[in-house]
Amino acid sequence: MFTYRLDDESYLKLLDNDVLGELYRLIDSNRLHLRPWFPWVDEVRSEPDARMFILAAKKQYAENNGFRTAIMHRGELAGLAGYHEIDWVDRKTELGGWLGQSFEGSGLMTKTCRALVDHAFRQWRLHRVEILCGTENPRSCAVPERLGFTKEGTMREAECVNGTFSSHHVYGLLRREWMGEDA
Repeated sequence: MFTYRLDDESYLKLLDNDVLGELYRLIDSNRLHLRPWFPWVDEVRSEPDARMFILAAKKQYAENNGFRTAIMHRGELAGLAGYHEIDWVDRKTELGGWLGQSFEGSGLMTKTCRALVDHAFRQWRLHRVEILCGTENPRSCAVPERLGFTKEGTMREAECVNGTFSSHHVYGLLRREWMGEDA
């Protein structure tokens, strides 16, 4: 089972049913905060809906296609982060995640992404990690920028979120850049 300590107060663990109630409550209490960025928010209307997400995450892990983690901070579920899927042929993945509003601004997502990037490059020996961020979400964009990702471009109107098309900045990082290797 994957567990990774971020600091004295925070750690990542594989997403599992033990956080089901907390997950639903965190989404429900942050609905207005998350809704502008994530189209799935309105689909999670009950604990059974959250259970289906956890079930999909377990299937992803079982199929060796990445995993989702619960971000735990001071004994509470703060948010989720993980790999959307892994392209084993091209050796790349995309990271995504979110935090409850009260957990933002503490560096928790940066620490989380640092751990997941490191895992992708050191354990899986992937070649590339991508992070896509809404162009109107500067807090989200700051995370890959802090971690040394290159802003490679913008995908215009790439995702329909609540009836409105939003654009995404594409950030990329190569293994050699992370590991400090020569090209």
